Amino acid sequence: MLVFAGSIVALVQTLVLPLVGDLPRLLHTTTSNASWVVTALLLAVRPWRW
Repeated sequence: MLVFAGSIVALVQTLVLPLVGDLPRLLHTTTSNASWVVTALLLAVRPWRW
C-alpha cells in the first residue's frame, strides 16, 4: 500500500510541476493564487495512513 501511495504522489508531481509556470495563465489568476493549486493538489493525494 505504501508503494502504491508513493507512486501516486510521484505521478501527480510529474504531471503538475511542469505546468507551474503556466498555471496563472491557464487559471486566469495571479502567481501566488496558482501556487496554492499545487499545494492543495499535493495535500489531496497525500496518503493519510502512513
